[in-house]
Amino acid sequence: MTIVNRADAENLIQSLVGGAAPGNGARLVFRRDVGWTFDVSGSASYYWSTQGTAAVVEAGTFVKVSTADSTTEVRAENFVVSANNRATYKGTQAKKFFVLYIVTMTMENNNETGHLSVAKNGVVDIISEEHRKVTTGTDSGAISVGDDVELATDDYVELWAMDEDSNGDVMIDHGFCLIFEPPM
Repeated sequence: MTIVNRADAENLIQSLVGGAAPGNGARLVFRRDVGWTFDVSGSASYYWSTQGTAAVVEAGTFVKVSTADSTTEVRAENFVVSANNRATYKGTQAKKFFVLYIVTMTMENNNETGHLSVAKNGVVDIISEEHRKVTTGTDSGAISVGDDVELATDDYVELWAMDEDSNGDVMIDHGFCLIFEPPM
């Protein structure tokens, strides 16, 4: 059977799989390079319900923000969201994603500069780095950090932080993460 349009493809699928398309979020799409094919999308969103902390042991060194097992998944399609600030891609096709963290941040000490960055597989992407100067430890302010990443099966992303000035902790009072495929 020659597939020349979407109706032909849908009819073929129905005859092969009894009227049901493959699971796991697969959708039928037309791609110029391969024609009609199944594409599995991926996205995730989550937040933390208690304060997350990056326990900085050396000024100027990034460490993972630990969310004390309080990460709550809102949505995950081809991702597994763990209880401690990690989203792992479970799709079978390597894809580009945009990762966005929106958080409020404070510092353990006064007059310190905190930095945030997206890390892929435990490696900080400096291109995504943003910073914020905190004059007092109670000064909580919003900061967002985003990055384009390519993820293959079992690659993961996390939020990492650094204190530029001392060994003081970086605290994330509230945080939300959104991961999605950018439009082509």
